[in-house]
Amino acid sequence: MHQSVLHLPEDRDSSECLTDDISIIAGGSLTGWHADSAAVLWRRILGILGDVNSIRCPRIHARVFTHLYDLWRKLAKIRDNLGISVDNQSSPPQPVLIPPLRMMASWLFKATTLPAEFKAGKLQAYKLICEMMTKQQDVLPNSDFLVHFYHVMQKGFNSDDQDVLNTVIRHCSPRFFFLGLPGFTMLVGDFIQAAARVLKSDSRGHVAVVTSSLISLFKAPRVEAQTILGSLVCFPNLYLQMPLPQSAPGSTDISTSNEGVKDYLINILLLTARSEPCERARCIAICSLGVWICEELVQQTHHSRLREAINILGVTLKFGNKLVAQTACDVFQLLICHWRHLQKTDRSLPKKITEIFIATITFLLPSAEHSTVEADKKLIVSLLLCALDWPLFWTTYTGCCTAASPAPTSTPSRATMLPACPTPAARRPLGPSFLTLGPGNVRSSEPPNAHSAPEREFGNLLTVAEEKKRRSMELIPLTARMVMTHLVNHLGHHPLSGGPALLHSLVNENHDNLYVESSELSSEVFRSPNLQLFVFNDSTLVSFLQIPPLGEPRGAPAGPCPGTAALPEVRVIVRDISGKYSWDGGVLYRPPEGEASRRGPAVAAGTLDASSNLRVPDETAAPPPGAARGRRGGRGGGGGGGRPGPAAGEPGPEQPRLEPAPQDPSAPFYFCRLLLNDLGMNSWDRRKNFHLLKKNSKLLREIKNLDSRQCRETHKIAVFYIGEGQEDKCSILSNTEGSQAYEDFVSGLGWEVDLATHCGFMGGLQRNGSTGSTAPYYATSTVEAIFHVSTRMPSDSDDSLTKKLRHLGNDEVHIVWSEHGRDYRRGIIPTDFGDVLITVYPMKNHMFFVQIMKKPQVPFFGPLFNGAIVTGTLLPSLVRATCINASRAVKSRLTLYQSFYEERALYLEAIVQNHREVMTFEDFAAQVFSPSPNYYALSATGSLSGSTSAELSVAVGTDSADQVSPTMPRATKNRVSGKLRRSASAISKSSN
Repeated sequence: MHQSVLHLPEDRDSSECLTDDISIIAGGSLTGWHADSAAVLWRRILGILGDVNSIRCPRIHARVFTHLYDLWRKLAKIRDNLGISVDNQSSPPQPVLIPPLRMMASWLFKATTLPAEFKAGKLQAYKLICEMMTKQQDVLPNSDFLVHFYHVMQKGFNSDDQDVLNTVIRHCSPRFFFLGLPGFTMLVGDFIQAAARVLKSDSRGHVAVVTSSLISLFKAPRVEAQTILGSLVCFPNLYLQMPLPQSAPGSTDISTSNEGVKDYLINILLLTARSEPCERARCIAICSLGVWICEELVQQTHHSRLREAINILGVTLKFGNKLVAQTACDVFQLLICHWRHLQKTDRSLPKKITEIFIATITFLLPSAEHSTVEADKKLIVSLLLCALDWPLFWTTYTGCCTAASPAPTSTPSRATMLPACPTPAARRPLGPSFLTLGPGNVRSSEPPNAHSAPEREFGNLLTVAEEKKRRSMELIPLTARMVMTHLVNHLGHHPLSGGPALLHSLVNENHDNLYVESSELSSEVFRSPNLQLFVFNDSTLVSFLQIPPLGEPRGAPAGPCPGTAALPEVRVIVRDISGKYSWDGGVLYRPPEGEASRRGPAVAAGTLDASSNLRVPDETAAPPPGAARGRRGGRGGGGGGGRPGPAAGEPGPEQPRLEPAPQDPSAPFYFCRLLLNDLGMNSWDRRKNFHLLKKNSKLLREIKNLDSRQCRETHKIAVFYIGEGQEDKCSILSNTEGSQAYEDFVSGLGWEVDLATHCGFMGGLQRNGSTGSTAPYYATSTVEAIFHVSTRMPSDSDDSLTKKLRHLGNDEVHIVWSEHGRDYRRGIIPTDFGDVLITVYPMKNHMFFVQIMKKPQVPFFGPLFNGAIVTGTLLPSLVRATCINASRAVKSRLTLYQSFYEERALYLEAIVQNHREVMTFEDFAAQVFSPSPNYYALSATGSLSGSTSAELSVAVGTDSADQVSPTMPRATKNRVSGKLRRSASAISKSSN
């Protein structure tokens, strides 16, 4: 017993011990079972057993050690239950008496030296030694104990008996490295070699027949061995001189004599990532390889095996096991955060990774499109989304992603940055440094044009019987369509000036609209004569709105000529599957500055002549030759010119004057019609793709509902801080701050946003300060994540604690930062959610041990795994990526779960089906000509007042003339104006 009431202070009077609250065995008078009497009895019973290794019968010896193992498990359970809060409201003090968990160590050490006939007892001894020394140590062992322990472990690692090796690897988890016992690094090399021996035993890579070797293969602790290797990938950069044994019994394929620990470890990881037959172990190997790549990139070691590791990940993307391929895709998603380090290593790496994704999708798409397996389609969707993120990151800063890219320019063309499927000319190998996968050796099994015809006919209407089948088969085309629209709208634009929290436009049809007085989007906008709503290709809602000039476009004059007012602008509001976007445009009457100089001399001269009518003549410029001769003849009285000048005394020729500028078109929808005409939308050929929408209250509600839908994938994640000695809910939720390491970790999860002004995903947090004033937030163009941090939320009242628990407990993924001396228990925070718990334990060497607990129905996710050990530099990005993948894994198990773009597609489809207006071409042209013909009649009866009515009355008088021809004579304009007014009146009557 480590501490007992029998050890009394010397200054305490012995008479004080003779009280009623002290047991008889401690010198008191209290009878019955008590803590001190039970502890002494346990110790005496174990002591009277004698040396159990003196038992000569191997069967009895094995049974004794089996019972000792069960006894130790009960003692360990007793230790785990000591100091636990009973009511979960307050943490009890540390226990005075603790079970002697290392009391049987001498028997165990001696049992490992017994002959081979005692093998069963030896295996139990090794098992108990490993579990005993991977448990949290209340009292650190002394140096003599550690010497014996390390000697026994080294004997087990180098044993020729595979069962002994399997037992040690299975039960000695990475928690051994987490404890950080003095001198533990001397066993790191032995751990690596022992894990390699387990992974090399009976490994064929492809096993097709169930044999005895197959059974033994999966009885081997392959997952545990791979976990040990993965937990050590960050150690070589921290401990630069770890010993590596020169011999490894049973391992003949990998040389260990002339290479360091890092190279030896990476060789094993690269081998297992290619050939490991166990699914879960293969996934852990892929995750370990990803963690090692991030570690080398951050440390900027420029390791020679980085290219090979990335190539193995690329090859794994088309692996037959979809879970393994999905894990590799998740690792590539993680590497996006380190694309700058990738460019420092090799400037072409981000581009080559994008090409690998395109080639992989091209390779897998034919089979996935016709597959009935859901995992095949989900993998293609993940590849498409990851392929979307890569060019959005690196092309934003490099400005080019073409195959033979010259030096990046400041204004790259949008067309050169769109990553399309590789053409035959662009399909070339990635270079000799990449092993097997590249665009050059990925070939589709079908002809190149096999899918072009169905894609062209995809918009055709299907029968009602085929509707359900179309929904199930539309996931991949729907994702591809979202990817293309996302690239068109965000490539080179994200993040916007407002920050990455703002992705979609907040502009509505009522903003900057002179004909609408309401500050909210209401049915009033449908009566505006400057607004019309369209649907394009049955998939995109487009609103054309003519607004007053808000600013001058760059490179354009203020108006048709200097001194005139700026012209109205056209605002196009687009709502599609990827989000909502707003574009403002104006008419340019001349090329932008510098464009004329890039054209040929003739074109430039024509441009200058044409634009000279728009400028005041420059008095300092040299006159044309003809004009000079004319002036000389007029003043000199008949000097020989090319043509006779005026007589003497007559007035000279008048100086050229500017013609009066034509009247600006003032129709409220004129420039929108001009843009539609330039785009070809008014033509008959576009009628089958371009339609009007019915303006009614139902459409307004559905547009508002569509605008409220998310445009990105969203995740909300809870973060808890547990200080030393905190065992209950109230003390944990009452923490208002944490250690410096914790604060650094939280700040690395994202950037701090002010909840009062934050325009991105809120995750249920309030703007009024009841849930805190700030929160960490992370976003890309496709993902938003907000972290509900317990130390950021107020806890000054019971109501605040209840609200905090409601927000934190309802999250599906929990991050727990624990600085307590014992493992975190799931029941401390009572919740039906919390499907995944990611617990972070700081280590003595400034590294961090990660423990992952998940519900059984949640599938595997990465890049972190249970037992991973990483550095503080990598910890925030790895935990954030793991939380996002964990949230996706949890949501994938939900019935009828839909991604954000699937949800938006359904809303858009409902709007198109219910509100698309079918009309003749003539009626369509009339609606485009005058979006709201009844508006003028309403304004004449006084429905509008003030300057707006006056402006509209002027607009009615000049609308028709300006719409016909700006160059038409005034009288003709007036006649046409009357005809068009009568036409508008007839249309109004017919519509009523």
